Amino acid sequence: MDWFRNLNTGKKMAVAFGIIEILMIGLGVFSLVQLSRVNCTTGEIVNDQMPSVRLLGSLKYDTAAMRRSELSYLLAYEHKEKWDAAMKQALDDIQQHEKQYEPLISSEKERSFDQEFRQAWEKYLAVHEKVMAMTKDNEYQANVLAQSEGNSAFEAAAVALQAKIDANNKAAAAFTRNGSELYASSRYWIIGCLVCAVLAGFGMATTMGRGISTAIVRMLTQMQKIA
Repeated sequence: MDWFRNLNTGKKMAVAFGIIEILMIGLGVFSLVQLSRVNCTTGEIVNDQMPSVRLLGSLKYDTAAMRRSELSYLLAYEHKEKWDAAMKQALDDIQQHEKQYEPLISSEKERSFDQEFRQAWEKYLAVHEKVMAMTKDNEYQANVLAQSEGNSAFEAAAVALQAKIDANNKAAAAFTRNGSELYASSRYWIIGCLVCAVLAGFGMATTMGRGISTAIVRMLTQMQKIA
């Protein structure tokens, strides 16, 4: 700090305020950058992860409704049209929710899980078509097919869908964790920058005060000698 002590008062003030301004500008820029990162993480959670979780939950409900309506149709002795309409509605809902979910896929791994579910669901629908065609001639055989091959195909689709749900939940948890870690690190950095700015300002103010007081003492001593 000898170089600072050797400066005149005007230059000392200019250097002191300049350093403090640089620190505050740096703190402001850093805060804005970190806030932008936090905002991006929040936007990813709100705009992608939360809708994905909601749609996958709806898909799980739709597939269960489809299977339930199919079995109810096979067991019903009358008013089968009620369950036939329910199956059609479930299939429409599945198509709609899959169409809404597809643009939200954000990774190749997630896309791979989606393809696995689609393939498993197509196999189930193929068995379902056989079952529905068989009900016209032999409802007993249709029930046997639905309970054997149909059940295996549906379980495979359900497992694939659950894997997709688990992957999406992990991604959402990772984004949430990253947001928390980013907030924590930003807070520490901002506190550190504020402490540095305060210490720098205090140190320079102390140095300037001592320099000014020393100059005044010397001037008073000279004046006393002259008097």
